[in-house]
Amino acid sequence: MVLPNIGVGSSHPDIMFILGGVDRESLIFEKPFNQVSETVLVKCLQNAHIPMNKCYVTSIIKCGSLKDRKPNIETCSEWLIQEINELQPKVLFFIGKKTYEIFNKKYGDTGIKTLIEDSTLQGIFSRSSLMKGFVERLKLANGFCQR
Repeated sequence: MVLPNIGVGSSHPDIMFILGGVDRESLIFEKPFNQVSETVLVKCLQNAHIPMNKCYVTSIIKCGSLKDRKPNIETCSEWLIQEINELQPKVLFFIGKKTYEIFNKKYGDTGIKTLIEDSTLQGIFSRSSLMKGFVERLKLANGFCQR
């Protein structure tokens, strides 16, 4: 039996962040990303006035590891849709354009408002202009949630 990589966060999130590369061990220990990326996300959420208890973080890779990314996405893809259907977020926020492309190719339109961050969280950290842009998209996401 294959157990899925599940995310961490609110059981009733307004915003679900879908990351591109998170391995099972990271999610098991409730650390879906490294310290720098976590710091970036937390700081940006604070700047956008979005409480962490309104968010959920998961990965497009639902089983296995990053090493065998493509087969793992194909084999366990139904788990991500089940996670989305169960949590019913108001906004799906893809971290990394490639993550969105993989999701869109596999599932198409879910009917849920979708936002995409071109850069990874590590990339956002490296340039203040990217961080400002990310905060603005977070504010936009929060606005969708308030409607």
